[in-house]
Amino acid sequence: MSDTSTDFVEELLAGIPERLTPLRDMVRPNEELELYSGPFTLAIGNNRYDSQGTIDFHWIPTVGIRVSGVTNRQQHLMEDYTNNTPFQVLLQGVVVGKGYFSGINMSNVSEKVSLKGQLPSGFGRGDATIPVDTIRFDVPNMGKFIGSAIKRGTGVSKARLTLEDDQYLIHIDQVAEFDKRDEQISQEGGYILTCTGSIQKKEGKISFEEGKAVARVLGFYFSFLNGRRTAPLFLTGLTGGSAVWTKNFSGRIDAYKSGFSWRPQVLRQEVSDLWKSFSGLLLKEGENDWLTTAIHWYMEANGKGGSVEGSIMIIQSALELLCNRVIVEDRKILSFNKFKPLPAADKIRLLLSTLKIDKEIPAHLSAILLDRPGVDGPEKLVEIRNALVRGQEKKRQKLKKVPPAAFLAVLNLGIVYVEVILLKLLGYRGEYYDRSIVVCYKSYDDQDI
Repeated sequence: MSDTSTDFVEELLAGIPERLTPLRDMVRPNEELELYSGPFTLAIGNNRYDSQGTIDFHWIPTVGIRVSGVTNRQQHLMEDYTNNTPFQVLLQGVVVGKGYFSGINMSNVSEKVSLKGQLPSGFGRGDATIPVDTIRFDVPNMGKFIGSAIKRGTGVSKARLTLEDDQYLIHIDQVAEFDKRDEQISQEGGYILTCTGSIQKKEGKISFEEGKAVARVLGFYFSFLNGRRTAPLFLTGLTGGSAVWTKNFSGRIDAYKSGFSWRPQVLRQEVSDLWKSFSGLLLKEGENDWLTTAIHWYMEANGKGGSVEGSIMIIQSALELLCNRVIVEDRKILSFNKFKPLPAADKIRLLLSTLKIDKEIPAHLSAILLDRPGVDGPEKLVEIRNALVRGQEKKRQKLKKVPPAAFLAVLNLGIVYVEVILLKLLGYRGEYYDRSIVVCYKSYDDQDI
């Protein structure tokens, strides 16, 4: 390439930010990631077990951090193991983790003992009391999106989501190998790292405690965008490009499962604006458990954790929680004493009408759900839910007449209600994916919101 061509390419790319480099690399799904290898000491009271081994992040059978090693046979080791005594992990005398034994293997021909343990409280190195310029993290199982442009060399991808509020600037980039990893996990299942990100404070340095709080809220936000649970992992504090400390926690993350999410594939400014409302609620002190609980129920229903039938029960619980939040606590339309005796369908209708959400069964679902004149969405949802949970013979017989397609249709309708309710409460003004239509996008203008 000539100097003129090179200058032209460099000029074109000058304003495009560099793609973030992931903290950890994964070649295949569910691959264990080594966090440390070398000598360590397990401390239990006055007992010390000098060991040689590794500390790994594992995905299967559950997400967590495991310590494995070999130590010399000692008098109190088996006693500590059988008593389930918790231990501390020491590196050069510094506590870097706490855990419990999960297995010990003693040999008849050797003085060496193999041991394994779990570190549910995490594993960290460095002085986390030191504020840093940037906190980096990786994210597993985040679905594909189209965002703003980033570059690596002369290659450009629209693979960045930027979130900004009054205090923080956050970038999330898809890894360069995203398409390959996405295909791998769709075939093999489980977990793989698909995104990497950074958190910076707009003014001054950021502390670990601040970063941990932001990462927790990002976990809820990413999960709501994704339709499946995910979270920032491997928090690493950097100053001048060098690591000052690392903190590794397991978090709650769902294994891969094909499914739907409300978010559009193209993430425009409205999705970033949603973060401002979201973080504004969850980063401030006060009663905000209604939002995290509603998202929890939404995740369970969307993942069909209790099958379609169980998920119908779960999504109604989410709707009744939101009813109480909006009608009683926030807008004070009714007192709790007047609200409580209302039938569940009436509570949901009142919530939908308050937020200007259509309660009628959509035309494309009427052949499945509209089995009699006048029935609306809330009534059909509650009717099927009640038939599932109540054991009277009359309801069981009625349930047998419900076509299988109706269960999935009413579940999707209930999930759409929860999605749109949350989006309206959070002030979202953009496009969303309506799963009840299978392939359709809708949007609300400012007046409808």
